[in-house]
Amino acid sequence: MTATHSVLYICAYFLGLLLSAYKWGIFGLPIGAIALLGAGCLAALIVPRYWRMGLNYREWLIVGLIGCVAVFYCEVRSPKPDASDISQFFTELNQAAVPVVVEGQVASAPRQTRSQNKQFWLQVVNAKPTSDSGELDSKSGRLYVTLSAQQANDLKPGQGVRLMGTLYAPKAATSPGSFDFKQYLERQGCFAGFRVKEIGNLEAGWNPGLWLSMQGRISYGLWRIRERVNTAFAKHLGNTNHAALISGMILGRKAVDLPPDISDAFTQAGMAHTLAASGFHVSLLLGMVLWFTRSLLPSQQAGIGVSILLGYIALTGIQPSIMRAGLMGIGALVGRVYDQKLQPVGVLVVVAFLLLLINPPWIFHLGFQLSFLATLGLLVTAPPLTKALDWLPSSVATAIAIPISAYLWTLPVQLFSFGTVSTYSIFVNLLTTPLVIILSLGGMMCAAIALISPDLGSWAVWPLQFPAGWLIHAVEKANALPGSVYAVGQIATYQLILLYGLYGWVWWKSKWQVLPWLAGGMAIALMFIPGRLSAATQSPITFLNTVDEPVVVIQHRGEVGLIHSGSEADIQFTVLPFLKKQGVNRIDWAIANQMHGKDQERWNQIADTIPITDVWISEPTFAQIVLHGIKQVKPINYQQTTSIGSLNITVLNQEPKVMSFSLGDRTWLMFQSDSPGDQQTLSALDLPQVDVLQWAGNVLPTAAVTAAQPMTVIGEHLAEFTQEPSSLIPNSFSLENGAVQWNSRRKPYQVVSSTGFD
Repeated sequence: MTATHSVLYICAYFLGLLLSAYKWGIFGLPIGAIALLGAGCLAALIVPRYWRMGLNYREWLIVGLIGCVAVFYCEVRSPKPDASDISQFFTELNQAAVPVVVEGQVASAPRQTRSQNKQFWLQVVNAKPTSDSGELDSKSGRLYVTLSAQQANDLKPGQGVRLMGTLYAPKAATSPGSFDFKQYLERQGCFAGFRVKEIGNLEAGWNPGLWLSMQGRISYGLWRIRERVNTAFAKHLGNTNHAALISGMILGRKAVDLPPDISDAFTQAGMAHTLAASGFHVSLLLGMVLWFTRSLLPSQQAGIGVSILLGYIALTGIQPSIMRAGLMGIGALVGRVYDQKLQPVGVLVVVAFLLLLINPPWIFHLGFQLSFLATLGLLVTAPPLTKALDWLPSSVATAIAIPISAYLWTLPVQLFSFGTVSTYSIFVNLLTTPLVIILSLGGMMCAAIALISPDLGSWAVWPLQFPAGWLIHAVEKANALPGSVYAVGQIATYQLILLYGLYGWVWWKSKWQVLPWLAGGMAIALMFIPGRLSAATQSPITFLNTVDEPVVVIQHRGEVGLIHSGSEADIQFTVLPFLKKQGVNRIDWAIANQMHGKDQERWNQIADTIPITDVWISEPTFAQIVLHGIKQVKPINYQQTTSIGSLNITVLNQEPKVMSFSLGDRTWLMFQSDSPGDQQTLSALDLPQVDVLQWAGNVLPTAAVTAAQPMTVIGEHLAEFTQEPSSLIPNSFSLENGAVQWNSRRKPYQVVSSTGFD
């Protein structure tokens, strides 16, 4: 089998895994499997006639078959709850939240959450609903457990615990761009969350079973080693962030409880890779091993190096990035023993294939994707880029080429996942490289000393507090610069494919000197033009699924408006992610119901990330408003039409709040209906007839719907409405046919028009 055969077979396997994401199919067969098998058959009929030196028809059929099998293989290997999984309580009791008692083994050390609570993973052994007076039943599965910081004291991996609290079903993403908590847990093999009310330790005689006991002992042993290093680092460093940063840079964020503000700052600056154990750390570690063992035979060096690498992988946690780097490092050591020069790209592809053969769902893991692509960029783009910079000293040229190459190859995936770019990432990485090397190399040496003598290690790490402080300061300064994060907007799948197609074209035709510049221009156009064209020609109005007040985003030919802010959690997990993925870098105007203490904090939370030009307030009076990142605060006159950008808005009533607005030739009505008294108030108002009615609350606004005669109704509780919609609106029909839409705000709702609103 030639290299061409191997590459095509492996690529077919990768493609099959990726296409397994499409769950719909024909006659029960996944569409990805059908497409790849069909493509293989088509290639078998056509390609051999024109590519006589390539694969024959049998081999093309094998390519299609491998891709087809990969689709089914990924589906089979994807985590699914079995019959004894604790999440089955939801089905058995027909509830989304169940009070239960759970016994299990702590599978990870508690970590700090953004709400200042703690979180850990629990391996379930026994459980029962609290209402059940019988014995606990044998159960399985993992739980995402949250509890207070005080309750988490003294919890250790491998420890048996008994928990009382609420079992809940994780929520899927309900708005475009929002965090999909359900999918995140499923990829961890977890299908339920748990909020702790009471916690207790199980007796020493508790036995979870042989396999789970072995896992617990291993987890506890690795935790003890990490804790020995972390404690030694924190002992003589005055700033706890410095100790956490140094530990995170050598062990990775999965093995260290990094404060969320440090992790977020490095991510925003485009330096998240420094907090993830990766190829950079493996290279430093191998370099140290080979230097200290330079007097030994290559086989002896390889034995020591492989042992240290395996130990390092275990300490940092089984993560795709460190597994990829570790296997490539082991391959390099084996090559030294047999005096064989390996092809780095070939080794990278084979390692990726082996990892995805062991755990195929990793292909959807963002860490795996970024690690693989960054390494590929370093292998194929850094050398020619360094050569192009030959007018600079070689060390400087290499230092410049490395961050640029990694940035270019990971940029499409970042835009596809987040829709944003770290504007100064290349410059920050370039300027902080000496600090990162000092902290990583010095941290590894100090960690080795701390394993032998914690006291000696704590003194050895003391000088590293200065470069750690400088690095944090540099990251904070970079994030404070204007436009440190630029929202390009989430790119579509076709854009992602075309961008990497361009990269591959440049790599294949590397001898064409003009090609990189041409491809670069095409790539920039491909990233920016579709989104900007859509923003200039369409006017989408999006109702986001928020827990608090309804949040509406209005985009009208490049102008962006926001009605209401939502709660702090809504802003963090729904509003800001949506705006970033839409490519919004400035909000032209915003409308707030009121501006009391919490409201100001919420609007400041938005303005700190995306500046707001004007905020309009619909309450009668407002004073002592302290807002930053916002140019002006203006009032909306009661019962008078106010022009805000392209919007004409009227506050019809203050309590309950009733507003109508028009955009183009469409009119909208928004209000809250929580009580029968609200219904009476609405009935007494002279409501205009509108095209769209949006309401929040628990009381069905029958009178308002009858008076306003909307073509579209958007609300939280439409189950009762949708039973007999014709009793409220005679001409009830679907949006696709051009008129009435009954829609629950529990799902995101968006109306798009290319000509204004139709």
